Amino acid sequence: FIAAAGNSALNNDYVPFYPASYQLPNLISVASTDSTGALSYFSNFGLKTVHIAAPGSSIYSTVLGNGYGFKSGTSMATPQITGLALLTASACEKLDMASLRSTLLATATRSTYLSKMIVNGAFANAGAAVASAQTSCQVLSGTPTPIPPGTTPPPTPTQTPTPTPTPTPTATPTPAATHAISATPARVSVGQLITFKVSTGVDYVNSGTIQITLYGLDGTAYPCSYRSYLLLTKGQKSLTVNVPTKAKHFGTFAVTFTSLRGTSTTTVEMLNTEPTWIPNSSAIIACNDLVSQFR
Repeated sequence: FIAAAGNSALNNDYVPFYPASYQLPNLISVASTDSTGALSYFSNFGLKTVHIAAPGSSIYSTVLGNGYGFKSGTSMATPQITGLALLTASACEKLDMASLRSTLLATATRSTYLSKMIVNGAFANAGAAVASAQTSCQVLSGTPTPIPPGTTPPPTPTQTPTPTPTPTPTATPTPAATHAISATPARVSVGQLITFKVSTGVDYVNSGTIQITLYGLDGTAYPCSYRSYLLLTKGQKSLTVNVPTKAKHFGTFAVTFTSLRGTSTTTVEMLNTEPTWIPNSSAIIACNDLVSQFR
């Protein structure tokens, strides 16, 4: 049973979206990714309830009126997982439901963009899923070759010892370039300005992405489904961000910068916090305000 996760940019762990939120052993809940591989800005997510992602932004599809057009939504991503499930099953008809589901999830490609958003932090990998199914089929079908009665089993071949190669000196690795993001000050109030500094340590890396995660007063994480594309100059960037009003409903928020050189995270602590009964709504507004300032 393969279901779309929903298009409200909400956390399905806290705001269930059905049928994708049913806790069933045969269900796969599907999120949407954009052309960069990041979670689509509209896609629902959930570290406990959304299982896998597939492209769902600007998908060329059929439309009413006997035509074609670009459509976006988790309902565009879900058919791709459905098709992959059928393709994988055709590669090994011996797979049962549980094995088919586990194959799709286990062979998905891990992604930094999705690691804090869905169960396995990965998007579907058709080639890997089909190859895994074919291997499983060989294992399920494999049986030893019988020896005819009255014949002597063939002798076990003697293996010639492999000569031990002479070790070669290990080259001293070149230290990796520094990759960091920092926030000043690290403890702020609503309306206060924060200066974020980003450095990759190398000139040729001129871009990266910003991902923000809000943490409630009880420690619950609310990952922003939005992300910002950040342009750097000679591997560096300094920018000032105004703390939005809705951030007062959260204890801290983490800002993660990802580029070709790696990933780095800094955490900002909120002062004068106030509890809220609608954390998801506050998170969406705070995410919009924060992410829009990272350019």
